[in-house]
Amino acid sequence: MSDNEADDRLKAARAVLGEASGKTVQADTALSAARNALTLISLGLIKAGLKQPET
Repeated sequence: MSDNEADDRLKAARAVLGEASGKTVQADTALSAARNALTLISLGLIKAGLKQPET
C-alpha cells in the first residue's frame, strides 16, 4: 500500500468517526482521542514522505 493509499484510509477512518459526541464522558474521551490520533498519524505520514523519497 502506498503512502497516499494509507493516508486515504486514515482520513476515511477519521470521517467515519464524524464529529458526534459520546453519550458518556468515557465515550466522548475515546472518540476525541481516536480523532486526534488518526489526524496526527496522517500528518506524520505526510511529513515523513516529505523527508524521504518513495522507494
